[in-house]
Amino acid sequence: MNKILQIAVGICTLSALFLGSCKKPDESFPNDLDGLGGGLDENYTDTLTILAKTAVNDSVRGDKRTWAVLGSFNDPVMGITTAGFYAAYRPFVYYGAGIGNVTSVDSVFVSLAYYPNQIGYGYPNKYKGQTEIFVYPVESKLPSGSSYTDASFIHGKPLGSLKFIPQQFDPLQVGDTTLPAQIRIRLNKSLGEKLLANPYALASETFFEDHFYGLYFTASQQNTPDKGCLLYFNPTAVYSKITVHFTRNGNTPSLWEASIKDGNNRINTFNHVYGSTPMASAFNSYAAGEQNLFLQPGVGSMIKLYIPGLNNINPDKKTMINKAELIFPVDESLNGNFRKPSAVVLVKKASSGIFQFLDDYGSNSSDGVYQADKDRYVFNITRHVNRVSAGLIPNDTLILSLQGAGTFMERIVLHGTKSQPDRVRLRLYYSQVP
Repeated sequence: MNKILQIAVGICTLSALFLGSCKKPDESFPNDLDGLGGGLDENYTDTLTILAKTAVNDSVRGDKRTWAVLGSFNDPVMGITTAGFYAAYRPFVYYGAGIGNVTSVDSVFVSLAYYPNQIGYGYPNKYKGQTEIFVYPVESKLPSGSSYTDASFIHGKPLGSLKFIPQQFDPLQVGDTTLPAQIRIRLNKSLGEKLLANPYALASETFFEDHFYGLYFTASQQNTPDKGCLLYFNPTAVYSKITVHFTRNGNTPSLWEASIKDGNNRINTFNHVYGSTPMASAFNSYAAGEQNLFLQPGVGSMIKLYIPGLNNINPDKKTMINKAELIFPVDESLNGNFRKPSAVVLVKKASSGIFQFLDDYGSNSSDGVYQADKDRYVFNITRHVNRVSAGLIPNDTLILSLQGAGTFMERIVLHGTKSQPDRVRLRLYYSQVP
């Protein structure tokens, strides 16, 4: 017999304070008692008290992300999210013998290739309103170690900007050349003059890193509700680069290019303004959590849950939990046309402050996956409930968060712990042991 299922967790009659009324499970529930001896009468309850609140998310690492996020979106429910990123560059070619006599810098552009087949924060396939991007020179060396999404580094005056309506799936026409989907921003020629002025800086990567620290990309804050976007760009694409057109040795047209460095020297950052939105009054409030719970992208928010009764449902060792499901129904009234996250993540926060996976992690591939037919997310936490109720592990706070909170720009509003008719609930299937 499975040892986990043998753990006693308290009979229904002695646990009424915590479990509430008991009833038979619906017929669609699979009989988990097969092979356990049979003959046990299975019961069901979902009335255990859950305390839940929306909380500010802890900052996560902003470096080494698959894509860069850029833009600003004004969400009527969750407020304004503005995303930017810092990036260091390396030349395509190093000129050990010198680049020659630079007669003039003719133009400077920076381009960012869209990340293919990805839709950022905003309505699917349609972005509302104009977006404005600004580019600044970074004036301090970006760290080579870990950097987080709340990082900030010194930057100078704007080198250029671009107002545009995103067309992330459309190619860009430059003269007679058709390029993959991207944005292209004209920069002040002073950047090109700086980049080409020092022949030693163009001779090696080490010298170049000490000469040019990189660029900072950000967006103007979108102040009109339900307008704007957050876009995904591919920083390592061949078209994500600085291009300097210049003339050397009197009359020879020339080209100098630099690509974005991968890894630690590329850092995503996010800023949130909540104003008087529904989410603003929800932070750190269990009362607000009874109505709605919010998961915001850009490392905006997470949900903290505590189930106090788990410590007290095992008084006489005569009940076993066959299945425990934590259910999070979606509140469609506050989700509008936003695309729902394909999955969310559930962990526990130990007394040390470290996030850890639950004992059930990996046992069910559908855990946390969005169920479109029932408009909800479900986690099987049977092992966790059994071990907590048996006193084998602490009853730690649970944390629900978005998958890839610093990368994927998806959001969701869930029903709270006392919302009707749907609510966050722990559904327990249990049997009395003779």
